[in-house]
Amino acid sequence: LRHIALIVAAGALAWGSAKLALDSAELGATDLSPLLVPLPLALPQGLWACGFALLLACALAACWRSLRRHIARRHARAERGA
Repeated sequence: LRHIALIVAAGALAWGSAKLALDSAELGATDLSPLLVPLPLALPQGLWACGFALLLACALAACWRSLRRHIARRHARAERGA
C-alpha cells in the first residue's frame, strides 16, 4: 500500500511539474534576476520535472520488486505445503 501511495504522489508531482514547465515554455516566461541573459524558466522547471519523473520511475521499480518478492514467497510456501 505504501508503494502505491508513493507512486500516486510521485506521479502527481511529475505531472504537475511537467505541466508547469510546458506552460512556462509556451508563455516564454523568464527569470527576473539581474543577469545579463534572461534565463527561460522552462529550463530549471524542466530539470525539476525530470527529477520527479526519476522519483516516479524509482517508485515503480520498488513496487515491481516488492510484488515479485511477494509472489516468490507465496510460491515457495505453496510448494512446501504441497
